[in-house]
Amino acid sequence: MNAQTKRIAIGLFVIAALALAAILLWRGRGAAPTADEETLSPQVVAMEQLQADASRPPEFLFRNGQPIALIANVEVSGGDPVERALAYLEKYGDLYNLGDPNLELHVEKVDTFEGETVTFFQTYQGLPVFGGELVVSLSGNQVITTAGDILSEVRLDPVPALAPAEAEMAAKAAAGEGSGIVLGVTTLMVFDESLLSEELPRDTHLAWQVTLGGGNPARYYVDANTGEVLLTYTLVADGGGDLDGYALDIEDANGLDAFNTNCYWDSTGEEDIGSEDGLVESHLNDTDSGKAWWYSRYAYTFYHNTFNRHSWDNDSTELDIYVHAGLGGNANWTGAWCESIQFDTGWVGYDVMVHEFTHAVIEDTSALVYMNQSGALNESYADVMAAFAGSGDWTMGDTCCPDFERSLITPNRDMWSKYNQDSDDSGGVHRNSGITNRAAYQMAVGGFFNGWTTTGIGVTKMGRLSYSVMKSLTSNSSMQMMALLTIGRAETWAANGTNGFTAFDACQVRNSLAAVELVDGDANCDGDLDIGWQDNDQDWVDDAVDNCPEFKNPDQKDNDHDGKGDKCDDDDDNDGDKDSVDNCQFIANASQADTDGDGKGDLCDDDDSDNVLDIEDNCPTEANSSQSDFDGDGTGDACDSDMDGDGVPEGGLLSCVPQLGRVRTTGNTRMVACALSEPDNCVFLANPDQADSDGDGQGDACDICPGQDDFGAGLAYTAPIMGPNGEMLVPPHPIAPSGCGEDERATIGGFPWKGKDNPLRPDGKKQDADVRGDPGDYALLPLPDCDPDEDGWYSPDYRQQVMLEGLGQGILPMVLDANGNALDKPSVQDDMQMLWFAPKGGQESFLFLIFPMDYEPGAVETFTLWIDCGPGDELAGRFDRPAGEGQAAPPDPDSPVADQPTATPTPPAEPCIWTASINVFIRTGPSSTAYGDIGDFEAGESTKVVGQSLDGEWWAVESQFGIGYVPTEERFGFVTGSCEEQPRFTPGPTITPTFTASPEPTGVPTNTPTPVPPQCSDGSDNDGDGQVDMNDRECRNPDDNDETNR
Repeated sequence: MNAQTKRIAIGLFVIAALALAAILLWRGRGAAPTADEETLSPQVVAMEQLQADASRPPEFLFRNGQPIALIANVEVSGGDPVERALAYLEKYGDLYNLGDPNLELHVEKVDTFEGETVTFFQTYQGLPVFGGELVVSLSGNQVITTAGDILSEVRLDPVPALAPAEAEMAAKAAAGEGSGIVLGVTTLMVFDESLLSEELPRDTHLAWQVTLGGGNPARYYVDANTGEVLLTYTLVADGGGDLDGYALDIEDANGLDAFNTNCYWDSTGEEDIGSEDGLVESHLNDTDSGKAWWYSRYAYTFYHNTFNRHSWDNDSTELDIYVHAGLGGNANWTGAWCESIQFDTGWVGYDVMVHEFTHAVIEDTSALVYMNQSGALNESYADVMAAFAGSGDWTMGDTCCPDFERSLITPNRDMWSKYNQDSDDSGGVHRNSGITNRAAYQMAVGGFFNGWTTTGIGVTKMGRLSYSVMKSLTSNSSMQMMALLTIGRAETWAANGTNGFTAFDACQVRNSLAAVELVDGDANCDGDLDIGWQDNDQDWVDDAVDNCPEFKNPDQKDNDHDGKGDKCDDDDDNDGDKDSVDNCQFIANASQADTDGDGKGDLCDDDDSDNVLDIEDNCPTEANSSQSDFDGDGTGDACDSDMDGDGVPEGGLLSCVPQLGRVRTTGNTRMVACALSEPDNCVFLANPDQADSDGDGQGDACDICPGQDDFGAGLAYTAPIMGPNGEMLVPPHPIAPSGCGEDERATIGGFPWKGKDNPLRPDGKKQDADVRGDPGDYALLPLPDCDPDEDGWYSPDYRQQVMLEGLGQGILPMVLDANGNALDKPSVQDDMQMLWFAPKGGQESFLFLIFPMDYEPGAVETFTLWIDCGPGDELAGRFDRPAGEGQAAPPDPDSPVADQPTATPTPPAEPCIWTASINVFIRTGPSSTAYGDIGDFEAGESTKVVGQSLDGEWWAVESQFGIGYVPTEERFGFVTGSCEEQPRFTPGPTITPTFTASPEPTGVPTNTPTPVPPQCSDGSDNDGDGQVDMNDRECRNPDDNDETNR
């Protein structure tokens, strides 16, 4: 059984000993409620069951009634990660509201690097739900975290009023001048923007997803019934040692831009200047070209040596770099459509290279949507990985990039209370990224910030943790979701000793995220969270906003919108009838009419149990939840014998005529003769005359070639996708005429290459193909899917390989997915070209052929093609590239990493940490007599050392009051980490106390500090910017003791 057959055959997921289905529908329930639990909702029962089963107190984050993130540590059973993830969801499915039979979860991918994650995607009646994703993270036989937002209830007619071409026109109108070609396949899906936003309630639409290239590549979601553009987001991410598998193509853009030249394919102005072997002589001394050549090697090496990642897609794909692009002062990753990084003149820096490279890694892994919170995370991770690669360089663009710098230490928005979804910059992605940038700095370096003091865990641990979480997120992740996943991953690593993590490190991770207001912290790391809000009913909803503060109702449902949650409202529809006697609890019906006397009021009765009320149901006695009505006659397709409304039933018309002169001997009834007429020869196109000129059984109205018997060549529309109850899930779409038989645009194995009804299979058998093209034209040709190598899912090392032989005339082949993302570009050897990619659940693939501008009009290209599937190490692998002729390595710029010439980054040293042995005063300078104290460290407290006095007798350390001094004598405290090479201060940076000193700690001499007013009310210009006290925009209030830029 292939994957498509499984998709049709399997409706309900059942954990079985021998097999797991590829598509899984959740109806599972947790443990049966006890008598005391009968009043609790199934979600709360599952929640309490999880709390009872977890080995640590669970933490939840709810949005729109869904647990979009949680940390649990729950033991599960199963033979592989997918089985264990499914076992978890089966047991606790009610927590996630997995009860709607029209909504299904499918396995998309599995990752087993430094832990295990299983990513699921959601569909509604076979249609993908945009942003509907759930990631289950495991460690051995324990589920550690889950994250993601999915829909729990959808009531949509899946039949669109608009055709794909109409949606594409709407998207192009919204894009304006310069909108490019449609990329991939315009796809019908369920769209709900609340899956991307903290603020919005559920609002579900049937929508077409349209991806456009051109000057600003973007993705558009067009309402499939009204044509309204519901959402647009850009596909461009702006910048703002071992070389195993490394391949580079570097070109001089000569002022051009990928987006105005169709990824440079429509232009001859760019210039090929080098490869991984070196640069051509004309560019050896060009500064940007030289930097790009070296820094791309460094970036590749950093990811390869640190994470064992081979190129941005972990498949050794060639890295395409363009220098001297006309971007108006910028650098960017062009998105998976163009698959390249381009730099404006002067914008090539090592940190910028890693930043853009990381955008590519994100696109291949979590695919964070580039808008609002998920877009801010996309930007932040790109900054953070650049800081990691640069061994703790916390300023972006400081070695390049005219008039541009971005600090991760002092961003303008450095905590959640400053988050703002701006109207520009894709929701302020570059500004809001400062929140999680500051959190990353706090993790790595530590110190005092926003009321929290943390001890840095070092850049290496921070960076490895960030990478692990970055690639495990859902595409619609929020900052709070990311925070809980990060904490869960840190705690798991601490328990397992992964990457040297300790429980203390995990606590510093939590407190760093608390410092930017994303989670509750644990200041003394005792395991009891410092929760700053009340939750008396323990449903993880703050009492201040809980609509039932005395009853557990994490879903916060309020049917009548009266401010009182359904859980504690005795009249949920406000019709005056108490819920206990109301025959329609959630629909106002003061009359309580019940025509059929079944105990359900007429306004809420659903006799066929299809989740559509009888008063609205177009087939009230036939289950048809989609309510599809192809001919719009008011009778649903499930009970309509004539779906195109032409008077000819699909199954033919039964007519009976009495036979005269013959009478039954047993009665007076005459015999009748009945006959069934021919069925409708165009089921989905009205043709009452049933004309069929060529007699092939296909009516002229729907026959591609009505003048010839072409049975097998196909109808003039695609076949619909029907549901289990006879309803139409996806209607037929017109096929653009392309001639008959021998005049097809493309053929494979002698068959029209329009769908997958042809001989091409992933079986290694060669098939002859031909395709007709024109200058600058392109062809999108469907490829067959590999069957999953595991039971319903693809293992991480599984690959699909496409081989082409004899494709010439400068035609460029690529593999795209339905979204228009490039899955691979070819490697070449003689007249052979090879493409390969990692298949994923729910992913369709296409061979995309781009014809050059000088292609002979109407010429037909003939070539051979075959497809193989299997583990990557068993397939042929990419072709070796010939050495670049006439190329040499350019002069090496100042290396941003150590150990040249291998360009392997050296992990930064662990920070020097001082821990108090007894209670110790913090001095304003390196003396117990000349300088006063501003506070104290209690025995056991730790902090980071940032320097040492000239005489070596005092450590300069971080504190919540600024830089202070403590004695180096071991009786006061001890140091750990790399403490040998510390900066020497003389007489040391002094700081101003802002409060009266604490009572004297035991064993430390007393010194009374001299009170000095805070910097924002001391009458001085402390930061030299010409502004004093509250006239300085950096002063928040007169008690603020920091007048410097933040």
